[in-house]
Amino acid sequence: MTDSWVRAGEIARWVKGRGRRVDVAGTAVAVFWDGTRFIAVADACPHMGASLADGHLVGSDLQCSWHEWRYDTTTGQCSLRAWAKVRVYETRVEGGALWIKAPDPEPPPPEEDEPEWLTWDPTRYFKK
Repeated sequence: MTDSWVRAGEIARWVKGRGRRVDVAGTAVAVFWDGTRFIAVADACPHMGASLADGHLVGSDLQCSWHEWRYDTTTGQCSLRAWAKVRVYETRVEGGALWIKAPDPEPPPPEEDEPEWLTWDPTRYFKK
């Protein structure tokens, strides 16, 4: 688990309600300022991959600009589909700059001792 923070830029660069895409440790993050707090979520909409930085804040939701799917800015949960969720990142303001907590690295895929295609039995599938 990582506890590293990445500097996203000066807070004066954000305009209330408008998003900006920033790179956080190689991950695209959409960042908004709602006038009281900074909101940082994964930049890709799970529906069709649109940049959420182009979206709009609607109350406590972030609305995708392509098909208007909405995501709760505190949980990342989509209000239209239970399976759709975006990652929400922690933010902090320090010394006039916005900092975003870097995501934990993805674990490597498990290694297979013998891939299935090496051990499959053709007699099970091709009977005479």
